[in-house]
Amino acid sequence: MKRFTLPLLACAALLGGCEQIQEVVDLIRPSDATLNGYTVERDANGNPTGNVDLNVSALDAAGEPIAGEISNPVVTVNDPIVVPGSLGAAQRYSAKARVAFDIEIQEIINGILDIDQSGSMKRTDPARQRVDAAQSFIGRITDQDRLAVMTFRGADPGFRASALLQDFTGDQSALNTAAERVGQDGGTPIWDSVLDTLDVHSEDSGGEGSSRVVVLFTDGQRDGGKVDFSEALSAAQGSGVKFFTVGLGSAEEDFDAAELQELAEATGGTFANVENPDELEELFNRVFNAIRASGVITVNISPVPPAGSLVTGRISFDVNGETFDLPYAVQF
Repeated sequence: MKRFTLPLLACAALLGGCEQIQEVVDLIRPSDATLNGYTVERDANGNPTGNVDLNVSALDAAGEPIAGEISNPVVTVNDPIVVPGSLGAAQRYSAKARVAFDIEIQEIINGILDIDQSGSMKRTDPARQRVDAAQSFIGRITDQDRLAVMTFRGADPGFRASALLQDFTGDQSALNTAAERVGQDGGTPIWDSVLDTLDVHSEDSGGEGSSRVVVLFTDGQRDGGKVDFSEALSAAQGSGVKFFTVGLGSAEEDFDAAELQELAEATGGTFANVENPDELEELFNRVFNAIRASGVITVNISPVPPAGSLVTGRISFDVNGETFDLPYAVQF
């Protein structure tokens, strides 16, 4: 594990600056970096403003997130893949980037894995790779962390449309057993389940000093339930719970990316999606990185891409003296 060398320490000691230099010494040089997800800023009418927050983490040699100072962000942008009939393809696009905030460690996680078990999963995830992905996430928690496992649709007493398969615990064996019970039947009352997760968090007396989060996974749009998106968003905004939303399938056709992005953006989380269930485990690991330790680079794309368009490019940046260059893809 590389660290910044100590010659500066002696100099700082002469000036009474040992404490300040110690902070520099403790900055670990990362071995890798991940782009974990993003949120798209929208105006009051729900239209994109051109600003995108890219969530990034730096990893040590063991693949675990570390704290770090982000600097020198440089972004490129390709021509968007636009929706049919849009004038966006006739535009020339440019982008610029700035550091929104550096990477900080969240020492304790108090999280809920809220997993869609609708009947469409028989088609989109027939091998139940979402269970493997959830268990990979569970395997990375520490002794201080606590997770709960929920699904929707469910019919547990006291819930609108969810089942609580395992209440908050740090017992990985119990959590893995709960994840194995995730099924694939029924509709997608996703916004009812969001309120159910908030209730579980509000009734929990543990996890003091922790980051309260929900990992919300789905392969489809709302189907059933009594709660609409606006009600769920309003409740989540004032809850202090961060939502990390995960989609499986096409962001244009299978689920409402704009709503999942808005829920994540409004609560301080991230959005990410993959079209192939083979990629779910890697995606859940990036979501864990985002929760444990991540920073944000804000990218401004001009002119504003049309809603529904897919924008791709590359982002390069430094963390603690190491340079990384990663591809990004953003659904507007």
